[in-house]
Amino acid sequence: MLFVANSGSNNISVFKIDTDTGALTLVAAPFSTGGSAGTFGISLAATPNGRYLYAANGGSGTISAFGIASNGTLTSIGSTLVEARLDGSKSLAQREVPRRGSTAFRPRGHVQNRLKWGAHGRPRLTFLRRRGCGGAAADVEINCKSNLLFDPQNSFMTTVAVFTIASNGALAQITGSPFNLTSGSNSNAGVLSPDNRHLLISNQFSNTLTSLDVASGGSLTVETDSPSGPSPFANPGGVTPLSLGTNREGKLLYASNSNGVVTGFHIDSDGGLSQVTGSPFPTGGTGSRPSLTVFPAHEDEGGATK
Repeated sequence: MLFVANSGSNNISVFKIDTDTGALTLVAAPFSTGGSAGTFGISLAATPNGRYLYAANGGSGTISAFGIASNGTLTSIGSTLVEARLDGSKSLAQREVPRRGSTAFRPRGHVQNRLKWGAHGRPRLTFLRRRGCGGAAADVEINCKSNLLFDPQNSFMTTVAVFTIASNGALAQITGSPFNLTSGSNSNAGVLSPDNRHLLISNQFSNTLTSLDVASGGSLTVETDSPSGPSPFANPGGVTPLSLGTNREGKLLYASNSNGVVTGFHIDSDGGLSQVTGSPFPTGGTGSRPSLTVFPAHEDEGGATK
């Protein structure tokens, strides 16, 4: 199946892929996200187990959840409004939203967000503007077990909200989320290492990269004792790292930069980063919001592709 976000009509088109010819067949009429893309677009991410699809709506700052049927049709599960409190604290005010019984997380102020393309060739949320220390939903990354969703946020620090994914696809924020870590600035794009032990974050305003240790329950801490040194790591030759991707083995990280180069890094045994010889690598092109994807796809510990 191929899922396509339509930001102008706030819905998702579903296609069946003919794997012999590559041709696409529309499954049904587009499915409404229940949110608003505004002028900022919609980000999509599917769980590796193929059961659920999540749409991050740039205009309304919500993440909509859908069940995926065997024929590709989508069934709405509900939506979660993801906004961190602007005082930088880790607790969130929580209230029930009557429509669809979804849970909303409200800040003490107003936060807006927009979208950009990210690693793995799928669109990712990023920032519009922020006030205070908190952030807004900015990116979505799902672990191989399909039970945790990570949401790097637009913030003056490295802020990541972490959610459990229930058996019915519903999201619930874990204890301590969002994690506010003094490592980088505007840290709103992230990618998990293939072994899911580290969440690698691009810090666009501070032009650095951060490696976060991921505990089994999803809690996050800044990597400080890797062989390559403590986070954050410099981004030599690159300006504003906007999109990240790792190779299949999880030993290399690449970042696309707004100055038309790709920076490359070795990932050491504990998630630390060291520059690849010859980096940065010019793309020969230009663009303020470059994206990249690394092929072939990742594999989880059981050998299934992600």
